[in-house]
Amino acid sequence: MKKILLTTIFAFAISLTVQSQITEGNWMVGGSGSYNHITVDNDNGTVNKNSRLTIKPDVGYFILDKLVVGSSMGYYHYKSIDFDSYNKNYSIGLFSRYYFLKSNKRFNLFTQIHYDRVFFETKSSNLVKGNGNRYGLKVGQVIFFNSSVGLEFSIDYEKEVYEFNTVNNINVNIGFQIHLEK
Repeated sequence: MKKILLTTIFAFAISLTVQSQITEGNWMVGGSGSYNHITVDNDNGTVNKNSRLTIKPDVGYFILDKLVVGSSMGYYHYKSIDFDSYNKNYSIGLFSRYYFLKSNKRFNLFTQIHYDRVFFETKSSNLVKGNGNRYGLKVGQVIFFNSSVGLEFSIDYEKEVYEFNTVNNINVNIGFQIHLEK
């Protein structure tokens, strides 16, 4: 009996529609983050182990229904586990995001493009500071818990261009957004 009751309540809760706040004139506040552990097998037989932490808060404004533009800040920390070296990136950027489904859906799909100006500090044998540009494309899904709060899962491709090198990244992210009415 308890199983039937719990199954019924769960099915009812899932079937409820949520009117999410992805309409013109509303605000979006939140961010995303990720953690990666990277192992690199070099041609010379050595193995490098690295970790990367990313935190990226953002704020946006819906200029049209389902279309938000905004700005973000970012903190990226790369650390070599095997060597005494690290790379810290701080960024500030702009983004544009489009939601594909109607606002009454509990689940929605989105795509996002972004540009970041990156300021970095790298330490290996010496300390190097500089700046560069990061361009990205993100696709993902958001699950709205109610009309204002959503949990996001996304994958993004980023290309970072610096004076001495170019870095290509594919990231898996989890994020949290709060949508505020005007």
